[in-house]
This record gives sequence, C-alpha cells and structure tokens, in this order.
Amino acid sequence: MPLSDWVDFAFLNVSAAAAIALDACILIIIRFRDMRDNLQTLRWAVAVGLTHALFPMIGFVGGWYLITEFSLAAPIYFVGALLLGLLIVSVIKEAVQESADEGPGGQSMATKYGPILAFWVPVLYVSIDALLSGPGKTVLLDRYPDTFAWLSFLAVGVLVGLFTLFAGAVSRYIHRRWISNNLDSPAAIALGMTIGTVCEITLFSFFLTWCLAKFAEELLKGEGSEISFLYVVAASVLVGVAITLILAKKIMSASMFKVEAAIRRPQ
Repeated sequence: MPLSDWVDFAFLNVSAAAAIALDACILIIIRFRDMRDNLQTLRWAVAVGLTHALFPMIGFVGGWYLITEFSLAAPIYFVGALLLGLLIVSVIKEAVQESADEGPGGQSMATKYGPILAFWVPVLYVSIDALLSGPGKTVLLDRYPDTFAWLSFLAVGVLVGLFTLFAGAVSRYIHRRWISNNLDSPAAIALGMTIGTVCEITLFSFFLTWCLAKFAEELLKGEGSEISFLYVVAASVLVGVAITLILAKKIMSASMFKVEAAIRRPQ
C-alpha cells in the first residue's frame, strides 16, 4: 500500500482503539481510590485492557464470517450501525446521570459480596460497549485486504492496552494526591472525563455513520453509489460539535458530581 493508505489505516485504527478504550480509561481514573499501589493499578489496567481488546473480536469475527461466507454485508452493516446507536444512547445516558454509584461493583457491592466481584463486575460492565462495537468495525473489510483485518486487531489491541496503562498511571497519580490531601479541586479530572466522553461519542458516531454509508452502498449497488469517506468524517465532526454544544455542560456537571463523591468517600 502507498504511504497515504498506511496513514489512513493508522488513523482508523487509532480512532477505533480510542473509541473502545475511552470509557475504560474513565472507569480506571474514577476508581483512583482503589489504585493503592502499582500492582493494583496494573491489575485494573490489564483486566480492562484485555476485555476491550478481545471483546470486539467476537462481534467482528462473526460479522467477517457472515460477510465473506454468505455475502451478508448489508445486514451486518445495518446491525453494526444499530448496535453503535444503542451504545451511543447508553454512553450519553450514563454520562449525564448525576449519581455517586460507580455502576455494578461499587462500594456497596464490595461490602456485600467481597473484593472479587467488586473488581470483575465493573470491569465486565464497562466492557459491554467493546462487545457491541465489534460488528461496527467490519466496515474496515471493504476498505482494506482481509489480511489487514488481523493486523488491525493487533494494532487496536496494543493501542487499547497502552491507553489503559496510561489511564492507570494517571489514576495512580491522582490517588497519591488524594492520600496526601493535595487534590484541591475535581475540576481538572471532571474536564478530562467530559472531553473523553465527547470524543468517545464522536468516534462511535464516526463508525455508525460509516456503517450506514456502507449499508446504503450495498443496497444501491450501482454506478455512483459510493459515498465519499470525507462525507463520513465530516458528518462525524458535526456530531461531535453538536454534542459539545448541547451536552458538554450536562456531562461536565455529572462528572463533577461523580469526582466529588469519589473524593469524599473514605479509602
């Protein structure tokens, strides 16, 4: 492939990895109270990173098989878009909800059921989006040779791991500041969570729009039916701008509430 295609391939894989990993990174950061040492931080980062690297493969491989063996590209693209749409709605609903609960596996579950469930339930809970996002990634099949699909999974897996490890390092840093009572304001953490959520929704919207475009192309199957990739990117950017204008304040407010609740709670 020419250099321009490699740049394009790298952009798409970084986008896919970021879309999958951002909510995992937010979970790791908001759980900063649990990052008592480097081993605990690595445990969280590796567990979340692995599920977010492996879960999308389930949906992608299934979609890939149905497309290549039974020529069901249109239904797979439509299902991928539908799942991504449901995922975006779920992310928005959770992002604007002002609740001190950390989802399944919060402090009450740790007290009631013990540390094992308190660890694995939130890890699996936050990994559902990675499972749902798998079929949406099948749009890569039509843009690159099949062999690049496996390279894509390797690249995305490595990137997701790096993203979650970085989030673990940030969370560990916040934990140390919290322990030493130097965590003066939650504003910076909340702002980071807000930016991450907006980016996550925008990136999922990008793959949703791409799935819809490929679905339309499969239905039309004629001269001039191909939808420009630039239109897909432009539509996704517009979605990101709209989300920022409409929801950013609500997401920031909910993020502040969650961070303040986390800071107040005893270790």
